[in-house]
Amino acid sequence: MLIVDDHEAMRKLLRGTVEGIPIPAVIYEAADGDEAIRFARSNRPDLALVDIVLPGSEASGAIAYLRKPFSVDEMRSKLEGWLSSRPCVLWHPRRAQRTGARHEYPCRES
Repeated sequence: MLIVDDHEAMRKLLRGTVEGIPIPAVIYEAADGDEAIRFARSNRPDLALVDIVLPGSEASGAIAYLRKPFSVDEMRSKLEGWLSSRPCVLWHPRRAQRTGARHEYPCRES
């Protein structure tokens, strides 16, 4: 997750709120749109909270960049990483075949 806001106090408030939710999340912060884009080029966050009133026109550029779709390779990499950390009870090969899945992603042994 990426939190983008030019006010440090707001970033800390949002971080505290998200950390209070019982879900696994790695939270990164950026103070402006340029910093958000630099971060997203190498990390591609799954979720971004972006202040739309950043200095200049940085918010619109950052939002446009963050909304770019993942490439097939990026999606495959994310899916493989996610599935490798899950127990095998979540793997349903017959259901996957019925939906037309073309790749197998077996889970780790529990």
